[in-house]
Amino acid sequence: MPDPVSHLLQRASWFAEKLFKQRGALRTMFWCTETEDGRRQMFESACTVERAEVSDAEALAVLCAELRAEFATDEVVRYAVAFAARATTLLWSSVLHRAIERRAHEVIALEAHAADVHLRAQRDIVHVGGVPRLAALGPIELAPVAHFGSLITK
Repeated sequence: MPDPVSHLLQRASWFAEKLFKQRGALRTMFWCTETEDGRRQMFESACTVERAEVSDAEALAVLCAELRAEFATDEVVRYAVAFAARATTLLWSSVLHRAIERRAHEVIALEAHAADVHLRAQRDIVHVGGVPRLAALGPIELAPVAHFGSLITK
């Protein structure tokens, strides 16, 4: 049986896929939280900023502060989040030429966190017959750096 944090990441991936299939995109952030006694809560939060002069970093800081307070009140011990993102892949044409091509593509990024565990994974968005679909969940990796890794205060 997978550990509770990776299990939560897989659960968030499954729910993100359901939302993606229903809507054709993931325009919100999908959250799955869990308390010590196993209570789970799932919710969405918008990815919009009301004022144009607010930077992405400032908006992220405000969102994290709000969620940190809510998670402390609700006694959340682990959580996962899924959100739309862009990933960059480096393609080497050959070892001899060492030419590198950077290719950006759309993904659904997933993070899962507890006080001492930080994981990440992604699902590529592929187009089949012009219809966007989610590829399988990629490898789950330890995340030394993550957007939402500091929301648990314990």
